[in-house]
Amino acid sequence: MVAQDNNNQKRNVEEAVREFVEAQLRGDKPDIEELVRQYPRSEHEIKQKIKEIEAVDSLLASLVQIGENEFEITSADKELIGQKIGNFEIKEMIGRGGMGVVYLAHDTKLDRFVAIKSMPADLVLDSNARMRFRQEAKLLASLNHPNIAVIHEIIEQEPNASYLVLEYVPGQTLAERIKKGPLELEETLTTASQITEAVVVAHEHDVIHRDLKPGNIKITPDGRVKVLDFGLAKAVGGKPSEKPTTTEPGKIIGTPAYMSPEQACGQPTDKRSDIWSFGCLLYEMLTGHLPFEGQTSTEILARIIEREPDWQMLPEDTPSNIRVLLRRCLEKEPRRRLGDIGDIAVTLEKTMTEWQSPTMRIEPAKADRAQSMKHSRIVVLPFENLSGDPEQEYFVDGMTDALSAELGKIKALRVISRTSAMQYKDTDKGIPEIVKELGVDALIEGSVLKAGNEVRVTAQLVDGRTDTHLWSESYTGMLTNILTLQSEVTLAIAREIEVALTPEEERRIIHTEPVNPEAHEACLKGRWYFNKYSLEGFTKAGEWLELALEKDAEYALAHAWLAAAYAGPGYWGYMRPREAWPKVKEAALKAIELDITLAEAHSALAGYSFYYDWDWPAAEMEFKRAIEMNPNFADARTNYSFLLVTMGRLDEAMAQ
Repeated sequence: MVAQDNNNQKRNVEEAVREFVEAQLRGDKPDIEELVRQYPRSEHEIKQKIKEIEAVDSLLASLVQIGENEFEITSADKELIGQKIGNFEIKEMIGRGGMGVVYLAHDTKLDRFVAIKSMPADLVLDSNARMRFRQEAKLLASLNHPNIAVIHEIIEQEPNASYLVLEYVPGQTLAERIKKGPLELEETLTTASQITEAVVVAHEHDVIHRDLKPGNIKITPDGRVKVLDFGLAKAVGGKPSEKPTTTEPGKIIGTPAYMSPEQACGQPTDKRSDIWSFGCLLYEMLTGHLPFEGQTSTEILARIIEREPDWQMLPEDTPSNIRVLLRRCLEKEPRRRLGDIGDIAVTLEKTMTEWQSPTMRIEPAKADRAQSMKHSRIVVLPFENLSGDPEQEYFVDGMTDALSAELGKIKALRVISRTSAMQYKDTDKGIPEIVKELGVDALIEGSVLKAGNEVRVTAQLVDGRTDTHLWSESYTGMLTNILTLQSEVTLAIAREIEVALTPEEERRIIHTEPVNPEAHEACLKGRWYFNKYSLEGFTKAGEWLELALEKDAEYALAHAWLAAAYAGPGYWGYMRPREAWPKVKEAALKAIELDITLAEAHSALAGYSFYYDWDWPAAEMEFKRAIEMNPNFADARTNYSFLLVTMGRLDEAMAQ
């Protein structure tokens, strides 16, 4: 009865809140007291919910939206048309924004057209607005770049009249271009590259734009991109005594659909907010849709904070590194987001070069071959160490294992285990013989070259049935972004064989977080020693993995592999169970706390429950979780089969 009352009360609250929101959307002013009288037993909960909604609306009320209809056209605005300001004759109004009304004017002295921005009448008496207006002039003057609209001069007249004289940029805005439909990949890359070049210069001068959106980007008739409107820009550098911004604390400025989560919540912003906005731009250019759409500002804001974009909307020909780039730009946590716009510029330039090269495109015959390889059984053969240094074998083997593990997360693939693949390291056997022995129809082979902190990985896809090389590509990156590099290779292979990849699988494959290079290398050495399956190997593995965690205590994969390293001596009898297995549990739980998707961690925790705690239901649950995260994880399936035998479920054990 209590449960039923609670359910009824919950429904009452939901119904009352729904009525309140619908009234607001209709433009009505809801009578809150009348509303709660309908549900007297839920009065407190209803008022609390409405208070939360009004708090969000209060934030949005302070939002400076930069839209075409933001300001009413006043008589003062119209009176300027036909007038002369300095040497400039005002011809017509060509735009309005949050920090100014823009006119087309003729420069009678130099015989050219210019754009003149005046402060809107609504803000002319606002001291903060006037301060930001002057700030824009100073910021623009410091940014000299072909992709940034030039400022010619500032004119200040009494009383309280200020004007910026700007470069007039003919052409259409990116917003107007997107209205015609999504941009083709090459046009997207060209446009996006020029945008990043402008933002790179701004960030180098410690300036963040804070309002990157299609309406603030002009495309000239000859294809030149110009970034406009630094009216909301913020200086993030300067002397300690200087104020970095004139924005009031907690006040939201910008345009909702392109605002980063921290900007939307009125929190401090930095250069990563521009990177989020750029990600929104890139997504919209490719798809023709905003990544976070809604009917109202409140709805858009909620989706930015709570939801992921629909990644399935990206065109099929979107390169894997661009997909990864988008996810890195649109990470909700600033610390996980890409931190340098320069990295984006490099990625776009590299992708454009590859896309424009005919050898990089999939020819129809090749696409047909890829089509026939759906749901393939594949093997990742040991990669070649191009450094010539035997001391680098741990790193090369680690890259091979990582690629195999990443591909293993795709349910539609059958990936041959590492144990079976590593027997072909330095083998003289040809591809037809390997294909026959393993029963695969595709092979991945390649090489790794590590020089200092730079890594170059070359991977190629081979049709095992015809011994034909279908695809080959090289990827270069830094050790700090090694996980991103692995993601790019994995997604490229998945795309080439046209395997069915679910959004959840893609999410698990894509890594956006940077790594500590020293921690990662120690981790790889630990795994390399672990694979020797000896007491010395397990001991050395533990030492290296503990060192990795000294370098980065939050490295989830290191915790997961450390759990496995502790489990080895316990499983093989090298250590007393009560000494080994509790350490396994501790390390596995820490790994899961940091990353719940790690199959290795769930498998280790299952081993603890099975071999030490004798909690078979708990063990089965964790084995299933490990296999769900990586359907091709051989160790998890093997140990799960042992558990099933113990439980007398022999047919299921044989299936595993």
